[in-house]
Amino acid sequence: MDVGSYRIDSLVTQTPLGALYTGAAHSGGQAVLVYRLRGVRGDDPRLLAKLQAQARLLREARVPGLPKLLDAGRLPDHTLYTVLSAISDSTLVSAVARHRQTGASTDALAVE
Repeated sequence: MDVGSYRIDSLVTQTPLGALYTGAAHSGGQAVLVYRLRGVRGDDPRLLAKLQAQARLLREARVPGLPKLLDAGRLPDHTLYTVLSAISDSTLVSAVARHRQTGASTDALAVE
């Protein structure tokens, strides 16, 4: 499946708000994380404008340790998405895997 200029490879985790996937850029193969929002559609022009404004702010933010926002938008079915630069396996992806192995909810990752 494609999201903008990026390919979705595999599911990392699902949350009540959407799903996080690993992926790669079609051009150059840069590793990325893709988050597709579930139940939030970009039919409302105000909601889409808000997402785009937040995306502009995040693109400008330079916070060490946080992935860089590469893209955000709306798919043809109006599902909203964001694409982030991939982070090392020792962080988010590994934390999700550890929580899955223990049966713990991935909701707890928000406070780690």
